[in-house]
Amino acid sequence: GVVVTAIGYETHQAVGDADIDIVKVALQLAKNKTVAIAAEDTDILALLLYHRTTNISDVFFVSARRNRMNGKCISIAKVQERIGPEACRAMLVIHALGGWMRRIGVSLSP
Repeated sequence: GVVVTAIGYETHQAVGDADIDIVKVALQLAKNKTVAIAAEDTDILALLLYHRTTNISDVFFVSARRNRMNGKCISIAKVQERIGPEACRAMLVIHALGGWMRRIGVSLSP
C-alpha cells in the first residue's frame, strides 16, 4: 500500500479489507513505540489479541463505535495478561463463533 507521512503521522492505504493491514502496520510500529488504533471493527481487536507478542510495546485499541464503548481505550497487553495465552491463541476462533452465533440468533445471555 501507499504510505504518506505528514506532521509525524503515517497514513497507510490498503486495498480491500484493511483489518490485517492495520494490525500488521500497528505491530510493526510497536517494535519501536507504543501504538493506538482507533477503529469500529472488533475484528481488529481480536487480531491484536491474537498476534501481539510480549517483546514489543503495548498497542491500544480505541473504540470509535458509536455506543457505550465509544472512546474507550483498551490496552492489548493488559487484556492478554488477564485472559492468558491460551485464550489469546483461541481468540480468532472465539471471535468468529461469536459473530456466527449472533447472525443465526443464538444468545449466550440468560
